[in-house]
Amino acid sequence: MKSLYSVFALLSLISVLSCAAPVEAVELSPQELESDVLAAASSYLQWGGPVDFQLRFGPTLCMIPPLEPRFSESDPSGPHAEKLYFVHAADAPSYAGVDYGSASEGGFLMPDSGWDLEGRSPSLPEFEGDWSQVLVKEAFAPLLSGGEASELSHPFDDSELFVNEVLPAERDGEEWVPGDFVGLYLMLRTSRETPGTDEGWVYATVQADGAVSAYGQISSCVACHRRAGPDRMFGLPGVDHEPTVVD
Repeated sequence: MKSLYSVFALLSLISVLSCAAPVEAVELSPQELESDVLAAASSYLQWGGPVDFQLRFGPTLCMIPPLEPRFSESDPSGPHAEKLYFVHAADAPSYAGVDYGSASEGGFLMPDSGWDLEGRSPSLPEFEGDWSQVLVKEAFAPLLSGGEASELSHPFDDSELFVNEVLPAERDGEEWVPGDFVGLYLMLRTSRETPGTDEGWVYATVQADGAVSAYGQISSCVACHRRAGPDRMFGLPGVDHEPTVVD
């Protein structure tokens, strides 16, 4: 009789659990999201340096929405219509596939530059959201190497930028180095099922003065990154590694 009662109790428990409503992902709060964008923007320079030190030209679709609309003064067919960029990642090894303990692995690393490449222990802020990955693309106007140097300034950090430690971008036999800092493009990754996200990703842009100009599902960002597949990351050109994310 006791064994029958135990079986009945077990079946009742299974029935209750099977009828329980599934846990739904909570939609992100705009206030918390903007707070996390600012937290990432103000801390990414303490994440151990960019995932590598090779400058690259970004696609022309990458435009930081201004707070007040204005026409671009750049020739859309020229290099000044584009941006040079570095990528910083909260989880650099999963993004770049780099063994940061070895100067010969993945990308172009500068172990004598003063950046903590070997330890790669990023000093992350306390985010409001639960992010498995945060990417920050640091963008500069391209400057022809050997030309008049720009006064580089950064709204979140007064220290000297690492302009002498980078490998310049090359195009048509010419080398391009960082000019004016123009802003940040951010991608923050949470659960894939979270409402209001692109497969778990949220996009954001920060202007050169530190103001958040857009966040959420920015149409140009979504259209571009959907071409990268379900995980939305292109990775580093020339590095044989497909970035990974945690679901």
